[in-house]
Amino acid sequence: MGGGFRVLHLVRPFLAFLPEVQSADRKVPFREKVIYTVISLFIFLVCSQLPLYGIHSTTGADPFYWMRVILASNRGTVMELGITPIVTSGLVMQLLAGSKIIEVDNNVREDRALLNGAQKLLGILIAIGEAVAYVLSGMYGPVGQLGVGNAILIILQLFFAGIIVICLDELLQKGYGLGSGISLFIATNICESIIWKAFSPTTINTGRGAEFEGAVIALFHMLITKSNKVAALRQAFYRQNLPNVTNLLATVLIFLIVIYFQGFRVVLPVRSKNARGQQGSYPIKLFYTSNMPIILQSALVSNLYFISQLLYRKFSGNFFVNLLGQWKESEYSGQSIPVSGLAYLITAPASFSDMAAHPFHALFYIVFMLTACALFSKTWIEVSGSSARDVAKQLKEQQMVMPGHRESNLQKELNRYIPTAAAFGGVCIGALTVLADFMGAIGSGTGILLAVTIIYQYFETFEKEKATTLVSEPSIVNMATEAIFASLRRRSSPSLDAFLTTTVNLSGVPLIQTLASISAEIISCFRGVRFCFQRRNSRSLIRKIEVLLVLFEYISDDSGLDSTAVLCFKELFLFLHRSKFLLHYCAQSSKLWLLLQNQSLSDFFHVLNRDIVTLLDVLPINSLNLSDDIREQIELLHQQSSKSTTLFVDHNDELLRHKFYSFLHGFEKGQIPNSGELRSFFVEKLEISDPKSCRDEIEFLEEQIVNHDCDDLEPTSSLINGFVAITRYCMFLLLGFEDDGMEWIIENSKKQRKCLIAEEIVDTFMTLPKDFVCSISLSLMKDPVIVSTGQTYDRSSIVRWFEEGHSTCPKTGQKHVDSSCIVPNLALRNLITRWCAAMEFEDSPNESPALVLQTRASMEATKATVSILIQNLAGGSELAQIVAAREIRLLAKTVRKRGVLIGEAGAIPHLHRLLKSKNAVVQEHSVTAMHNLSVCEENRSLIMEENDCLESIVCVVASGLTLEAQGNAAATLYSLSTVHEYKKRIANVDGCITSLASLSRNGKPRGKKDALNALYGIWSHPDNCSQMINSGGVSAVIGALADEDEAVTERAAVVLGVVANHSLGAETIGREESAVAGLIELMRCGTPRGKENAVATLLHLCINGGTVVVEKVVRAPALSDLTQKLLLTGTNRAKRKASSFLALVRKGCENTAMMRSGNREGSFRTHVSLPISIPVSVL
Repeated sequence: MGGGFRVLHLVRPFLAFLPEVQSADRKVPFREKVIYTVISLFIFLVCSQLPLYGIHSTTGADPFYWMRVILASNRGTVMELGITPIVTSGLVMQLLAGSKIIEVDNNVREDRALLNGAQKLLGILIAIGEAVAYVLSGMYGPVGQLGVGNAILIILQLFFAGIIVICLDELLQKGYGLGSGISLFIATNICESIIWKAFSPTTINTGRGAEFEGAVIALFHMLITKSNKVAALRQAFYRQNLPNVTNLLATVLIFLIVIYFQGFRVVLPVRSKNARGQQGSYPIKLFYTSNMPIILQSALVSNLYFISQLLYRKFSGNFFVNLLGQWKESEYSGQSIPVSGLAYLITAPASFSDMAAHPFHALFYIVFMLTACALFSKTWIEVSGSSARDVAKQLKEQQMVMPGHRESNLQKELNRYIPTAAAFGGVCIGALTVLADFMGAIGSGTGILLAVTIIYQYFETFEKEKATTLVSEPSIVNMATEAIFASLRRRSSPSLDAFLTTTVNLSGVPLIQTLASISAEIISCFRGVRFCFQRRNSRSLIRKIEVLLVLFEYISDDSGLDSTAVLCFKELFLFLHRSKFLLHYCAQSSKLWLLLQNQSLSDFFHVLNRDIVTLLDVLPINSLNLSDDIREQIELLHQQSSKSTTLFVDHNDELLRHKFYSFLHGFEKGQIPNSGELRSFFVEKLEISDPKSCRDEIEFLEEQIVNHDCDDLEPTSSLINGFVAITRYCMFLLLGFEDDGMEWIIENSKKQRKCLIAEEIVDTFMTLPKDFVCSISLSLMKDPVIVSTGQTYDRSSIVRWFEEGHSTCPKTGQKHVDSSCIVPNLALRNLITRWCAAMEFEDSPNESPALVLQTRASMEATKATVSILIQNLAGGSELAQIVAAREIRLLAKTVRKRGVLIGEAGAIPHLHRLLKSKNAVVQEHSVTAMHNLSVCEENRSLIMEENDCLESIVCVVASGLTLEAQGNAAATLYSLSTVHEYKKRIANVDGCITSLASLSRNGKPRGKKDALNALYGIWSHPDNCSQMINSGGVSAVIGALADEDEAVTERAAVVLGVVANHSLGAETIGREESAVAGLIELMRCGTPRGKENAVATLLHLCINGGTVVVEKVVRAPALSDLTQKLLLTGTNRAKRKASSFLALVRKGCENTAMMRSGNREGSFRTHVSLPISIPVSVL
């Protein structure tokens, strides 16, 4: 161990004697933390008002006057030292550790304990030293007059107050409180000072007569007592030597500016190298070093003031002392102020007029403040472990990397932001301090900056604690989850599973009080709700609960309940729980879904009525000592409930339900219902009168398709899909396009998300919920299934597990697992889908509605909808065209049959025309819809036969209005190139290959991958090889190997592997100097899949590229080590390729002549296979 550790070891003997607060052995609830924080603050405030016993005088000049507010100290009280000892010791130890004078490994628990002990010991020594210095300096009177006893007593008081501050700070930081005690005391002291100067009732004689010190009090006093109101206002706003209203307004303005700047940050995305899907962000705030620059600058200035004052008192005639600063006593405050020298130059001008009168002083002060804060900020990140180097090291230790950047470039990328944020943030803090001082803000600019930043930090702490509390309570978890999914769904979809299960473990008075509370909550929540359906049943149930509430409130104070009564009340708890859930279900579900479930819901209400009848039959009313009035109400409730023995189904609701089914049957027969009937049903009866409400209904019904476990339930998934198609048709037929607000949501969604990130206070990593991750692949489950042991896995992973010969459960280890018994976990699949959509997570499961059997009714309704959409594509307004193109895009995405139907209906010519639109939104939706249609084989010929359509798609690739449109156009070309006859025709379009090459270099990551796929599709035609090489296609793919995005690099390696299968392609790749280097770099830093593709491509290069290429590959540095490493740690395919590659290289080196003779193909081609799988995405 180094010498730094030996220094810390010197602290070890003292640890047993240092005061210590034990860490919390449990998670302290949020309310308790608030209580501890309030108590700590109360103790500090009391100590700040307790006068020191034994002092003679405190009327002299205060050398620490300039730092009192910031150091949370109060002259003449036991809190004279304030937080000075603990702050000073903390800064000293941080500087020593950061500059490596003492070595501390924060990952070692003993080192952390020793460092904390050293900081505490140093703080105690500083408290003793300062207490002695205060007494000996004569701050409390001459030492001779104090006497030895009083002097020792004062020192002990100051010492024990310092110990109290240290303990209070430790108490809050060890989990019992919120935030830091130091920050709490500073903010409180500063706010107290500001409030006092605003509302102080004390009077001071300033030569103009006695005036109130408080600015607000003085304003009202002058307005009341002076006859000249204008003069009174002028004096209140601009009076000198006392706080005025202008100072108060300046303080408020600075507060608002600082709060505004707190939200500025750059968010760098990060993800885990080990666990797929684990991702988050690292925020770099504008105020990266928080308030440390201003604290360090204030400490420097304060110490200079202190030294200058002490020297000036004793050596006022000395030239160098006067150069440091000359001082005189203020006429009003009694404190010494600098009037010349360096101390004067670094003191803020009193006002803008003072600044104009002394420009050099103002300029020197501004330059000093900005420079000092910038330098202190940059220095602090180096010594505090928050520099780019330290952050990169921490991220690497946590196995986190930045997407799109190689691990070796992590520090370089962070260096682009962190030093700049530190320096610029320091300058901003200095500038705000200068502005506050010039404007005369109350409490000084330094104090305001500290107060606002600390209060903001406490706000963040409160938000995080509240979020943690929410997660710990089951009932609130559901609310939080619903809030998360609110961006995706208008309303949550209730599950009736909860209607059947709940437990209660209460008895006696707590049980009665709980029943009363639940009843009151139900009544307050649902009494004023306008139920669309089940109106009579809902009102009847609420009235029953109102009567029960009267009963519960009457007996809530009576604890004498017999066992029968307790049992009945427990059953009533279950009754109330089910009632609340059912009422919530009816209030929150969609109108169409409630209509379809009308009979089932009526049956649930009937079951609850039977339950209340049974409970009132058994309830021992005589033993409850009820009043006559209460008893009469309960008996009446019993009688009325007993009469309602038959199931009530609202006749009007049933007529509407049958009407809805008649629309479905009409479409089933190919008969489109009359628009008047549809309008009467949807708009007049159901009051679905705007596109947003209609979309909400569609989304809710689609969610029910996902939630269906099988098609045995009524209505079946296929029927629901038909109702969705009918509702979509009615939306466009009846409600039109002009008021469709979804477009603006889509357009602004990305901007809104960026704003939310910029304002977000959370700066911790966001990981996948563990229940969403497959325990085999450690990645997000796309198709979760349940095996016979009850465990859930991703289907592809568990099938592969069984195919490899395993017969045990991967998680539990249970043997003889039935591999044939795999059941889809649709509930989890739905939850994952919703979570991915809410979080904008790309790697989400495919939506289930696409897999539902498409009935004739749904197809006929879709055909009618497409007809309306095409009419608006042809002659609608620009907004109508946007909506129509977007809807066709979505329809073609989900179900293949719909894509064929849309193509046959004639949408392609109109989409082709819109590809040339100057509206970026229209173009993007049109080209994306074209791409989704091209996935269907039947539509590819229609697209290729459309006159100039192919050329228009290439034009979008070359000069699309958005990068998304360019990428989707490239994806369309790839989809078309899957037909062999079209490959040559696509390549012959002017600028096609050149545009794809350009997009692969300059597009977004997804667009780059689509461009590479298209180049791959074109290359696979033998006649296109030379054209690809001459147009720069191969060079573009090679250039993509150096892309910052790993996915693009990996895709480029795949495409190069296919290109290298041809001798012409392999020779072309071999001539590029960067090709082999890029593949070697991918083998070094890529993902397992990327390394596998890289070695496979190198293998094909050597097979088909000739001796020159083999020699170039063999000479590549570190190739042998990387290949050997792949043999040991790579995937199975990577190991096979690496083994073949090494064998090939050795054989090539041994027999170069054979390679030149052309026999290489016969020698090696049979050893190699390169399966390629490039998915076609739908958008």
